Amino acid sequence: MKGVWNKLCPQFAHEFQEFTTDDIARVRQAVVDIGNQLKLDISANDVVDLLASHGRELSHEDLTELEKQVEAVEQNDDLDIPELKKFTMKEFAEAFRLIKQGWQN
Repeated sequence: MKGVWNKLCPQFAHEFQEFTTDDIARVRQAVVDIGNQLKLDISANDVVDLLASHGRELSHEDLTELEKQVEAVEQNDDLDIPELKKFTMKEFAEAFRLIKQGWQN
């Protein structure tokens, strides 16, 4: 694998040896920490399972489920999205004046 990277991106791969077990554990823990900050309640085992799931081929049932999810998303895209409020320069000026006033108090 290193030979491929040496040919494709030699400026990045010339001194790289390999990832250590500690490197992998640190990155895995960083992913868990980020997930927990997002209140996802995940563990290191969840990260390992997720990565392992990308290495196997999808079954017919998996593909059918993915197709249903895509169709559901496409149907939701057809929903009417309310138009965002547009502000005038006068309204912006008033908003910034109030913000500045709040900072001064």
